[in-house]
Amino acid sequence: MSLLFVKRGVIIFIGILLTGVVLGQIQPFANGRGEVYFRFPIDTAALSQVNRIVSVDAVSKDSVWAYADQQGFTLFQALGIPHVVLPPPSMQSGPWPMSSDPGSKGILSWDYYPTYQGYEALMSGFAQQYPSLCRLHDLGTLTSGRKILALQITQYPDSVLPKPSVLYSSTMHGDEVVGYILMLRLADYLLSNYNTDTAVKRLVDSIDIWISPLANPNGTYAAGNNTIYGATRFNAAYVDLNRNYPDAQFGPHPDNKPWQPETIIYMALAQARKFSMGVNIHGGAEVCNYPWDVWSRLHPDDAWWVHVCRQYADTAQYYSPAGYLNDFNNGITNGYAWYMITGGRQDYMNFFHQCREFTLEISQQKLPAPSTLNNFWAWNYRSLLNYLGHALNGLHGTVTDSLTQQPVYTKVFAVGHDQDSSWVFTRMPLGYYNRYLPAGTYTLTYAAPGYHTKTVSGVVITNGQSTQRDVALVRTGYHLSGHVVYNNANQTPMALASVILLDSSGQVLDSTTSDSTGYFVFNWLQAGDYQLSAQASHVWGGVNSADALAVMRHFVEMGPPITGLAFYAGDVNQSNFLNANDALLIQKRFAGLISNFSRPDWLSEVLDVNLDNHVQVTIKVHCTGDADSSYLPASP
Repeated sequence: MSLLFVKRGVIIFIGILLTGVVLGQIQPFANGRGEVYFRFPIDTAALSQVNRIVSVDAVSKDSVWAYADQQGFTLFQALGIPHVVLPPPSMQSGPWPMSSDPGSKGILSWDYYPTYQGYEALMSGFAQQYPSLCRLHDLGTLTSGRKILALQITQYPDSVLPKPSVLYSSTMHGDEVVGYILMLRLADYLLSNYNTDTAVKRLVDSIDIWISPLANPNGTYAAGNNTIYGATRFNAAYVDLNRNYPDAQFGPHPDNKPWQPETIIYMALAQARKFSMGVNIHGGAEVCNYPWDVWSRLHPDDAWWVHVCRQYADTAQYYSPAGYLNDFNNGITNGYAWYMITGGRQDYMNFFHQCREFTLEISQQKLPAPSTLNNFWAWNYRSLLNYLGHALNGLHGTVTDSLTQQPVYTKVFAVGHDQDSSWVFTRMPLGYYNRYLPAGTYTLTYAAPGYHTKTVSGVVITNGQSTQRDVALVRTGYHLSGHVVYNNANQTPMALASVILLDSSGQVLDSTTSDSTGYFVFNWLQAGDYQLSAQASHVWGGVNSADALAVMRHFVEMGPPITGLAFYAGDVNQSNFLNANDALLIQKRFAGLISNFSRPDWLSEVLDVNLDNHVQVTIKVHCTGDADSSYLPASP
């Protein structure tokens, strides 16, 4: 039968009979290729089931295009759905000219695809040519020896500064290569124009820009380092990297496959850098695809996404021939409205890292002739720069401790607006945050453990403008205070004693010093169990023959018994008994015949404190050898 369907905005007439049999001479998994590309008629009811076993690439009103590994394709065939196996996109045209020389006119005019060695040389060349603005980061080396690389472009790249961070990455599907070249060109444009273009200088000075052009080098160079002909969508293990991320709905492994090395590398990067915004570039359609991909409900910031994606598409359309980047809603779409996917990078970054990342489908043809690459750059570079500029808009600020002015890790929440992990957190160690919001007036809460939540009302957000809100949080908790005293009848205050705060297991948490009255305080402690002890700063002294006599009288039971700290002070040899040997040692030290005891010169009570309110305690400190508790310390 003859079918009419729309694929990526292009009307195509197909006069074939869809069957479950592979048509023509196309054989799946021929020549050891571990993925197959195929098309089947759309069945909305079955699509969600199919989507979990194959990798859907595109959906029209009539048809679905998909990739599958051998296991997935076998499961798909068992469903009995008619299908047609197609030539891989990377083998429908080309092979194209390649260049390994970053200094050649070919690569520098951006009308060749680089070999893998040429790619590495280009990336290294940027960092070497612009050492004050650029750092090359080797994020990880794959078993093939190929690397996941990223360029960090910013003023003062070795410093941690309060500015937004943006991640541009491309080609996690190895056969979608236009973004790969455009990211190399974007890096070149930012660096080479920094000193002559004020707009570029503002972006580089104000944003921590990360560009990772090739997220799946094993897929792009599947046929060898010197060609992209035969590139695969999947990685070397034939896993779709854009289905391999933790998913808010379907858990850590929605594709039932282990996290791939490439996935782990980018998850680690996201955790370490805490990006504010991002773009992940694909090919095969022409549209800005924004969250969510897995949920039918809209992202709380849907109006913001429509605004920034609309601006991207409108600008690209203005500088391109009619018909470019106008798929779906004239160039933008909510991901789920197109088709649902699970385990996608976009949803992962937004949900788990509060990074506003969208998926840019930049070219209907996945591997176009290199002579066309300049066109894609001319049509898109202004939009790529404008999206960077959005990182400077919205709500920005720092959150600090009201007493110490130190940064505080804080949740920033838009009341009545945020859900599905759309809130953000301050980025440490600076306490800096970015919150991109649709235009409007908001009430924000700033919440951090150990601090009173602060509410700020009437925060006005205007499209294209920046709003600054710096917040100081006041600590919550209890005061644990008291005095350090010498353990004598007068409980003489002990100045300049070191007071040690420990948890219930004896781990040191904090310390402070008593003042001239023996007073100390620990502020803003949470409820719980603690221990307190003290260490004297005084020099040992004041022990005399009376102390030795008191020990002897205790030993022969002819005087009052010695108890408490005084007992341990008299037990100078740490035998757990008071005897004649202790008395002798005290007398010897008093006489200057020995210079120390085996026990330390000062002993402290160890107090167990249950803190459920403000608590005041007294810590007693005793001089070793002072068995009669008579010593009055001199001033420190």
